Amino acid sequence: MKMLGVPLSMLLMAMWLTPASAGDIGYKSPAEALADLKAKPGVTAREENDWIVLHDSANNTIWSITSDAHPAHPTALERAIVAREGQVLVEMNVLCGASREICDQVVAQFQQINQGLRDGLQN
Repeated sequence: MKMLGVPLSMLLMAMWLTPASAGDIGYKSPAEALADLKAKPGVTAREENDWIVLHDSANNTIWSITSDAHPAHPTALERAIVAREGQVLVEMNVLCGASREICDQVVAQFQQINQGLRDGLQN
């Protein structure tokens, strides 16, 4: 499967959300999320493999938003590592504006990365 430029440093677990469920990430669009997050004090950002990765330490979340060059653009992913009932989980919300096929590929990639993360954190 083509990796679509997903950096290994992205630690994600995915829940499929259609563009119609934009409220689930708290923003109407990836562009709105990017603008708001960049304006927040304490949020750090870096670009990696056609993704803009933002760390919001105040809310303990990591956001990944595609650049214009990414095949899944416009897409935003919000994720948080949480401990619940003795297990480490990576919760993620997705707003993907690309084709269903491309969005499914991105979600599958992040699920694989998340499984490796969870395995590493629970050992």
